[in-house]
This record gives sequence, C-alpha cells and structure tokens, in this order.
Amino acid sequence: LGKPRRDEVSPAEIERVKKEREHMSVGSVNNLLKYIRAMLYCGKAKGYKLEIPEVTYLENAVEAHWYTAEQFEALVRSAATFKRADLVLILLAGEAGLRSGELAALRWDDVDLDKRELTIRRNYVRGHEGSPKTGKSRLVPMSPRLHAALVGYRAEEGGDGRVLRSPRGKVMATDSQRCALARIARYAEVPEHGIHALRHCFGSRLMNGGSGAKVVMQLLGHAKLQTTERYIHASDAHCRSAVDRLAPA
Repeated sequence: LGKPRRDEVSPAEIERVKKEREHMSVGSVNNLLKYIRAMLYCGKAKGYKLEIPEVTYLENAVEAHWYTAEQFEALVRSAATFKRADLVLILLAGEAGLRSGELAALRWDDVDLDKRELTIRRNYVRGHEGSPKTGKSRLVPMSPRLHAALVGYRAEEGGDGRVLRSPRGKVMATDSQRCALARIARYAEVPEHGIHALRHCFGSRLMNGGSGAKVVMQLLGHAKLQTTERYIHASDAHCRSAVDRLAPA
C-alpha cells in the first residue's frame, strides 16, 4: 500500500494497487486484495476506526476445477472404503457445499439430525476461528446419505466438539483435508482437484438439476449472484440433455 495509513485506504487506493500490478497473474492480485481486506478487518476488530472499502476482484479467465457428477460418485464410493470420517468429509463438501474453513469449524452442536439440517456459523482460517466468509450464518439441509453418514459417525465419535478432526485429534484444517481428498481421489482414479472443487460440484449439480440461481446462492452462502455464477459448470452430457429436451413431445 505504500504511504497511506490504515484509515486512508480508499477505493481509489485499492484501484491503484490493482493498476500497479497488471503484470502479475489474476490469482496473485486477487490474493493480495484479500490480504488487504483481512488486514483492515483485523484492525477494525482491534478498535481502529476504519472504513472497509468495497473490492472488485479481477475476473479469472481460467475456469476453476470442479468434479462432474460421475466423478463425485466415484469419490463417494472410494471414501466409503476408508474411515467414516472420510465419507463425511466428501459429503459435507460435495452435498452441503461447505468451504474448507467451514468444514474445519463445524461442531456437533451445529448439526441437527432430527431436522436434517446444518447451521453454518463458523469459519476456521489460518489458525483463527470467526464468522463465515460473508459474515452471516446459513442453514443447509442434509441430503439423505449425508444424514445417514452423520448418524453413523456420531455413534462412533460421541457427538462432542468438532465434527472433523485431523489424525492427531486436532482441527482438521485445509492441509489435512487436502491429504484425505488426495488419498480418496487416487483410489477413485479421478483428478486430485482439491476441496473447493467439491463446492463447485455442489453448485453445478444443483443448477443442472433444476434449482434456481437464488437457491444455489443461498445454499453456498454467497452475497452476490455474480459470485454464484462462477460455481456453475456444465458437462457435455448436460449440454446434450438440454438440447434433447427441445424435441417435440
């Protein structure tokens, strides 16, 4: 940021940062913008009188990785051959759309097995636990097999504290999640895209199954529809099916 104090970081300063880094990759610039906003939020939490400017992130021309419905089913079958916690991890990300930090922060008191719903009220990032990314909690209904997996898993674990833990019994942060998914993906013989690809898979399956954009936006916990649009992908099979439906009855 250079010379400006924390309370002088304006939208114009944000645009200057972006302009001066046009030679960098889109992902690198967007990460820098995220760190700036995180710094300002931290300062505000410590009592500084700061205005948090709106940030428009750069559009990335490279489509994000995602799992097709077929690949997701292969991951589910693979995870079922390992520990029940592995299956719960895959289903929470792929059939409830939880972010990596939300997976790490999820506690059993956020899980209502009677109502078959999850309350996403926490996010765990870089060793710190706070509110979800948008600052708001959300309710996510459980799919039947996620519900069944959680019922069996709670019977094993006792239902106290965090739902998912690392092999050492600590917070199952991003690295631990990535290692578990890599092992499951190798056995399933599908790409090792990462946890966020399961969230993209969730959004795409909802839309391709007929859910409206507002529904997908709410379930993913997005503040803007433009963000949700980046989570919608179409496979060749979906495109063919859409054209086939044009035929007269």
